[in-house]
Amino acid sequence: MKRRFNTAEGETRSRLLPEGLSHLRIFIDRSSVEIFVNDGDAVFTSRVFPDDEEHYMKLCSGDAFTRVWTLDPAVKDDFLI
Repeated sequence: MKRRFNTAEGETRSRLLPEGLSHLRIFIDRSSVEIFVNDGDAVFTSRVFPDDEEHYMKLCSGDAFTRVWTLDPAVKDDFLI
């Protein structure tokens, strides 16, 4: 991400997993990221504000099985009164 917020508070969070990592779910939409570790043993939530060209996710190391869904908007932007 090119734009950074709250850098004085730190940009990373960590949690020890005594039983190790067995399951990881990451939900990403236009401005939020939610990470559920081991079915909720640890949960991380953050807001993000990507630029137009920042529309990808990169796995830095390890093996992963991924599924990606493209969802339709829940609400249309044009409201009629």
